[in-house]
Amino acid sequence: MTTTFHDSHMDTLMKLKALAEKHGMKIRFGTKNTNSSILDTSVLEPFKINQAFIDLLDNYSNELIDGHINAASESIWFELYEPRPGQKSGYYSVMVYEQNNVYFRLNENWNSAIDELIDDISQEYEDEDTNNCDERISELEKFREWLQDIGSDYHNFVSFNNSPTRIRGFGKDNERDGSCYRDGMALHYFTELVCEYLKEPMIYNTY
Repeated sequence: MTTTFHDSHMDTLMKLKALAEKHGMKIRFGTKNTNSSILDTSVLEPFKINQAFIDLLDNYSNELIDGHINAASESIWFELYEPRPGQKSGYYSVMVYEQNNVYFRLNENWNSAIDELIDDISQEYEDEDTNNCDERISELEKFREWLQDIGSDYHNFVSFNNSPTRIRGFGKDNERDGSCYRDGMALHYFTELVCEYLKEPMIYNTY
């Protein structure tokens, strides 16, 4: 995500600054970028993936994943800070817009590796009740279909993306999801939150 502030963004920020100061508050903003390359399947959890599939990737990562799982996150955050004299800290209202990407490559022989896992399970339950055996094999077959659906023909490349907006404060105790659909509109949605919270007319601009 490349964050660029044009004249209209700066104009809105200056108006928000003046509005906040009118109420004895401050406006702050910033960006954050993080990158990691580790064999940790927990980075897949925010992407609403079936937990059973994440567990299978974790349990058989050596057989299925080529190298590491790469995770990258870029975010822009806006904050309305309200000093509260006599209290330990002030009141923070924050909106964060993120772009998250997780990707990895499957081993070239990942499909045959699942065949071997199924064979191992069949041998394990050869002389026992087959109900549990059938369930485990069925789960692996569903897992295989899922990998085939999400995988790319380009070097077995697999990726997941999301762009959540998180909002905290603005007169409400719980953190909730927002509706910002692209980084260029993040300031617009923050402006809506600030004006609504301060009961001031909306600041309109074209971005």
